[in-house]
Amino acid sequence: MGHIVFRVLKDRTPSRDDFLSYKALGLNLESHIAKLDIPDDALIHIEQCYGGHLTLYGEPESLLSYLISVVAVQAQEDDIDI
Repeated sequence: MGHIVFRVLKDRTPSRDDFLSYKALGLNLESHIAKLDIPDDALIHIEQCYGGHLTLYGEPESLLSYLISVVAVQAQEDDIDI
């Protein structure tokens, strides 16, 4: 069985750059989330981190190839930036 994972995106149309590390992109949270279905035999290393967060290591093109859907993030009225 593979892994279903999610990735924050800049917009609804993902590109290779969306699968670079957040550090490489200089980004935090954006406006869309990608859902990926990564098979067990994929050349992607998945590392379990804090609070259920996963860190993926692999080529951006490979990550993009496992994309199955994209959804918009809906901001809540009570969301605030601190």
